[in-house]
Amino acid sequence: QMMKERDQATIRQDQATKERDEAIWGRDQARKERDQATKERDQARTVQIQKLMEQDQTLKERDQAIKERDQAVGQALKECDITKRELETLKEKHSRCKEFWIVPRRHVTVLEKLLGDGAWGNVREGKFKGQHV
Repeated sequence: QMMKERDQATIRQDQATKERDEAIWGRDQARKERDQATKERDQARTVQIQKLMEQDQTLKERDQAIKERDQAVGQALKECDITKRELETLKEKHSRCKEFWIVPRRHVTVLEKLLGDGAWGNVREGKFKGQHV
């Protein structure tokens, strides 16, 4: 009977060992699954970080292009301002010159002598302030 009890104790001990081994195996499997999930999350995060770094680089390049364009626009505006001032100066000079070349009708006398004719009309002898022209 002692043997029977010893055999039953051994069977119970083997059963407990088997259950413990299965529990350990189950924990190991769960740990492996968690490790695999962690590894996949880490890989996904690495991909996201790489994409973000690429986007950041693209934004830096665009910022640089915008800065260069802004500088070009600033230079063009300066040149436009200079040209505008030059144009105003030329307009002022032109208006003064224009007044200088306007000849009052009373200073001109058209004579009868025909000097020539063409598609635009006749050219006649005349006097400007008493001088033959």
